[in-house]
Amino acid sequence: MRRTVRLGLAASLALGACGGDADAPAGPAHVTHKMVGTYALRATFPTFVPDVRRSSTTEPSEATLTGTLVVGDTVVATDPAHIGFPDVRLTDVLCTAPGRCDPSESFTSFTTLFVVENSVTFGFSTFGGGRTLHFDGPFAGDSVAGTAWVQLGTSRYDGTFVARKQR
Repeated sequence: MRRTVRLGLAASLALGACGGDADAPAGPAHVTHKMVGTYALRATFPTFVPDVRRSSTTEPSEATLTGTLVVGDTVVATDPAHIGFPDVRLTDVLCTAPGRCDPSESFTSFTTLFVVENSVTFGFSTFGGGRTLHFDGPFAGDSVAGTAWVQLGTSRYDGTFVARKQR
């Protein structure tokens, strides 16, 4: 699991739910790699697992997640096959059903672009792992799309996401 830090935001700030992103993380000052930038992230979760300890039980879900993902301009090239991004930030709103949304939350993390596969994984977690987010897919010029899941305690939402570069 990636080590991350949770930053608290006021409950009244809801990205997407209120139509604004005034508290979205600040974008990078420079573009040092084509993956550096600010992305609008949207995920849908058509499957809900009430208890991952009994993973054979699933239910349909209408959960969604919207947010702003920022890949910062600090780039660490450890070797030709991996490029590290130590400054990755996400501010999001999770709606577990239409009209039933959690307060906005912010996370920080890091990620690695695997050059040969052109794949990247974004992982975020609250202190103590009460909420864990996972987004995994190929980087394709101005977007990343693939599988996504959000785990809340022992329950989990499974689906897909798209993160499109805004700037």
